[in-house]
Amino acid sequence: MKGLEFLKKINKNPSSVKAPIYFFYGEEDFLIDRAIQKIGEVTGCSQKLLYFGDEARFDDIIRNFQETGLFDTSRKFVVLKKVEKFRELKKLLTAGYWKSSSPLILVCEAEKKVCLKKVNSFDNLLVVEFDLIDTGIKRSWIRKKLTAEGISLDEKTLSTLVSIMPPRLREIANELEKIFLFLGDRKVLTLEDIFSVVTPYEEARAYRLYNLVRKKDHNSALKELEGLAHSGVQPRNMVSYISSVYRKQILQSFKESRPAKEDLEKLKKLVSLESRFRTRSMDELLAVELTLLELMEL
Repeated sequence: MKGLEFLKKINKNPSSVKAPIYFFYGEEDFLIDRAIQKIGEVTGCSQKLLYFGDEARFDDIIRNFQETGLFDTSRKFVVLKKVEKFRELKKLLTAGYWKSSSPLILVCEAEKKVCLKKVNSFDNLLVVEFDLIDTGIKRSWIRKKLTAEGISLDEKTLSTLVSIMPPRLREIANELEKIFLFLGDRKVLTLEDIFSVVTPYEEARAYRLYNLVRKKDHNSALKELEGLAHSGVQPRNMVSYISSVYRKQILQSFKESRPAKEDLEKLKKLVSLESRFRTRSMDELLAVELTLLELMEL
């Protein structure tokens, strides 16, 4: 089941998606947290016991779940995040304590293949994928949030705002909060306001990719690059940005002190790499990936 479908059903008819065990995965953690909150509401569980798979122990989870104070009549439900790092998952799933009125909610933060592998041998749980929302839903969600604050804007301004917003709702919500604070009592949002406040998405992702390159984290950098391509950002723009930052840092070191031999060599290699990058005629993403790996060797 998809995340938006699950949220729609639990809002309209909670009994249609009630389960003793839920398994959530996907990139849209904002919606995952909303789903967890909603499950607590519809089950009447006022106590959420939150654990993380790289720290939690089976005995602690069960003991705290069963423990009841003398005058405590509230129900509990358990949320286990980073479930891919929990070693006693099978034992927890088959413990026999979970029911629709006091469920167990598992949240897997790994890639889709790893998440599904964790649950492919179990049939007593509801699996929900919270993938990134599409542009149309993002547009509607942003418009709804602005309307709720009494803020108006024209269609061109809205389109621009949607285009430079990050893909995840949590990040979008943060950017909207910045806009609300910036506007104050003003209730009209303009293009100038957007460019003054919102951090351009490509710039933010470029910084993240640059840091991964500097750390020589090959796997994470290539994964980030593929994510950029998937979300519509031009990968070549990212590599060009990284290259320019490298160049500025090397030239800055020239200004601050006498150029070291190794800095001169780095600059020569960078210039040569930039030239090859511009003339490479192979597949777009392959050319970018190859250049990215070469940048890591500088």
